Amino acid sequence: MNQSDSNRRRPPSIDSLLRKTDSYPIPRLLRKRLIQDLLRVWQQEHSLPDTAFIEAAIGSHLERIEKGHLQPVINATGVVLHTNMGRAPFHMDLCVHVNQSLIGYNSLELDLNTGKRGKRGALVEKALAVLTGSESATVVNNCASALILILSACKLQDRREVLVSRSELVQIGGGFRIPEILESAGLQLKEIGTTNRTHINDYKKSITDETALILKVHQSNFYMDGFVESASIKDLAELAKSQQIPFAVDLGSGALIHTASHFGIEEEPTPESIVQKGADMVCFSGDKLMAGPQAGIIVGKETWIERLKSNPFFRALRP
Repeated sequence: MNQSDSNRRRPPSIDSLLRKTDSYPIPRLLRKRLIQDLLRVWQQEHSLPDTAFIEAAIGSHLERIEKGHLQPVINATGVVLHTNMGRAPFHMDLCVHVNQSLIGYNSLELDLNTGKRGKRGALVEKALAVLTGSESATVVNNCASALILILSACKLQDRREVLVSRSELVQIGGGFRIPEILESAGLQLKEIGTTNRTHINDYKKSITDETALILKVHQSNFYMDGFVESASIKDLAELAKSQQIPFAVDLGSGALIHTASHFGIEEEPTPESIVQKGADMVCFSGDKLMAGPQAGIIVGKETWIERLKSNPFFRALRP
């Protein structure tokens, strides 16, 4: 076929192509837009193919879109909490309960005792405080947000340094790195110790009038073995208290029960154990920990939790 034949060819009608694609579980409006876009490209290139080719190409595009939708998969990776597969599956009882709450209106920010505006998250905050043995708790949309909120609340005009061990400058999911998170929050990283060994004295020698926070980051998805040492949470909490500096622990996910005694696997630190050792704030990922929606949970001392909730960032980061 020569160029003039291609230019004279008329495309099939939009309606006929829509009827041909009715079997795809994709909204009609979206299918129509896709068909129009493809036809426009072919016409602009003066290379309009025949009807059979057009139908096949549109079907191929729709199949790719369909596969982009959430679909059940079998997790055969050996990774139970797989971040690419929805993390922890929801329990059926939870789905039933959530459905009952969401199909109508609910008392999200309504105090049924007074009939007035209530506080969002009051019930879950109280439950989390009890569950973790902490004075108070709050929830934001993920653990990275929780850390940014903590950093923002600790930043003062003349105090912008955050002490972190070199062995804990980790990269979390999505390519976000602890140093970059600190920088985005307007704080300065002060690396402590060496990659494999960091002593409590390393922290003591590094504290200045510009120190805003001591931060400990749990190595949740890797570990170092051999000639290694790190300062304990208890020692860091005591040091921070003596210097009147806040101390926070980024736990990543952790666990709510003792994994060694219950499952016979390596012990994961619990938020409760860290709070008991004196940390002012502990943040961790709620979705991995409790098989719920993605969330960042912060527990700790009431004075600090209230300070976080009054921070301007809090409204932007809350669920």
